[in-house]
Amino acid sequence: MARRALGADHDIYLRLAHSYAYAVLECAAASRDELVFAEKLLEDTVRRFRRVLGTAHPSTSKAEDDLFYLRECLANL
Repeated sequence: MARRALGADHDIYLRLAHSYAYAVLECAAASRDELVFAEKLLEDTVRRFRRVLGTAHPSTSKAEDDLFYLRECLANL
């Protein structure tokens, strides 16, 4: 809903998408399918953060770190 209302490049939508992906990552009961979905969402979010906020922005750096960690988790499954 936020994406439709605000647009995919709006900073509030980007932060919501990042928060959702992070919540899935931190959930001990998350399935592999949920983690794969979170990875795709976070990849898109990181790309948009870089374009909209820039590579030096703290939100971009945090999302990149979370994507790296998520990929490590998926590799260890």
